[in-house]
Amino acid sequence: DTIRARGNFLKLCPVANQTPEMSLLVNAMANGAGRCDAASLNVTLLSWTWDTETVLIGNRMPGYCAVYAGHAYTDFSGTQPRYVGTPERGGYWAEANDYDRAQA
Repeated sequence: DTIRARGNFLKLCPVANQTPEMSLLVNAMANGAGRCDAASLNVTLLSWTWDTETVLIGNRMPGYCAVYAGHAYTDFSGTQPRYVGTPERGGYWAEANDYDRAQA
């Protein structure tokens, strides 16, 4: 599995287990890197309601993204994807630099 392989690769770094914080960062990167951009969130959080034949994209960022972005050794301030609208009205995730344009 890709996430496990990524984690195993990151653990090869000499400082990966030097401190508890670095161990947590390696885990956060293995789980969050490449999975927390707007395009990935729009796919991952997509759900289909069979009875109403409605497609919804959830507006709650997965926990692994929150852990990755909130780690003391990462700085995603102002660059994290943001949710536009509401799930019931066609809401979706947009990259931070596209958020204002998406709101219009």
